[in-house]
Amino acid sequence: NDLNEIADSLPLAELKSAMAPFVLRRTKTEVLDTLPPKVVHTQILNLDLEQRDIYENILRRNTLTAQNSQNLFTELRKAANHPLL
Repeated sequence: NDLNEIADSLPLAELKSAMAPFVLRRTKTEVLDTLPPKVVHTQILNLDLEQRDIYENILRRNTLTAQNSQNLFTELRKAANHPLL
């Protein structure tokens, strides 16, 4: 890959200075005044039968422990948000 060859041949400082015009870096304080206030809308929706089956299967397969709770919630969210269900 040509880009990798160029990156390997240039020192890191030169590479950063060459990329600087193409990288937009702004901090939160720089854009805080222009951000609209955060609005949270909560809607409670029922799952259809297929979604409910998948959701319940995921819950049955996994036991809720501190170690796998994040993975469990990720799987449940994917099942609830799946566009084909």
